[in-house]
Amino acid sequence: MAARPQLPRLPLVLTGLYIAGWFGLFLAGVMFISLPTALLWVAFSASLPIGLAWLAWSRPQAKLAQMLVASVVYIFWWHWLVFAAGESGLYAARAELAWWGLGTLFVIGLLWIVWFLERATQYYRAQRLANPPAKDAKISNPLDAEAWYYGRRSKKLSQSLAALLTYMLAFTITVLLFGQIRGCKETYEMPAGGGVQKTISQQVKVQKVIKKKFVINPFSAIIFNPPPIDDVKLQLMDITQHAYKVGYGEGEGAGFAGGTSRGKVRFIRLEYGGGDGTRISASAPT
Repeated sequence: MAARPQLPRLPLVLTGLYIAGWFGLFLAGVMFISLPTALLWVAFSASLPIGLAWLAWSRPQAKLAQMLVASVVYIFWWHWLVFAAGESGLYAARAELAWWGLGTLFVIGLLWIVWFLERATQYYRAQRLANPPAKDAKISNPLDAEAWYYGRRSKKLSQSLAALLTYMLAFTITVLLFGQIRGCKETYEMPAGGGVQKTISQQVKVQKVIKKKFVINPFSAIIFNPPPIDDVKLQLMDITQHAYKVGYGEGEGAGFAGGTSRGKVRFIRLEYGGGDGTRISASAPT
């Protein structure tokens, strides 16, 4: 048997503390707790040099240690890519990275389940050969392929199917749990404002509406009361103009009051292609 790799104690403790802090920041984002963007950038980007250091440490180690370190590092680097794409405004790339990364994580976890299950099966088979159990003994350990609930035929296949279904169920529940809390969200906040409050000005346009003059034969059989010739009706229409310009003035409270530095002005376009052959599209700023 290959010797177990000697883990450096101090880097291991520091990495454990970092993982705890990283997980706390991750949960804060899941629970919609607003945190400074600079703090998130520094905290999540720290996984890059830490991951490189652990990959360098695992290079002279056994293949198993290399795969284990690479699997753990993948989780943090994948999260960093999704976070960086979202903060950079690359929302389409973030969605692709999220879905493909999640599928890759599922495959990685499944491979580790298969490896662990095979090692457990070999271990319990060796234990039975060394110390044969009684004939009427019932084995209930799910890691042992000879467990009674796996049936009498194709026990290894039944164990593998049970492990696959259990893993899929656990993975789906975990994804749905985080999806119900957060989901693929995009925070819609007002942009940060600035400037000095300015009184809204009003413009009034005067439009003349002149009615037509009707000439009627006084000897006709129709009774008609025409309006006076000089009857002019004024129609007033109020137009409100917002005089705010981007970057106007200094101070707080004007412009997009109550906004944050993470807010953006977005133009969202909705398009519907119905089954009846019609296509309706609309766009509006938010």
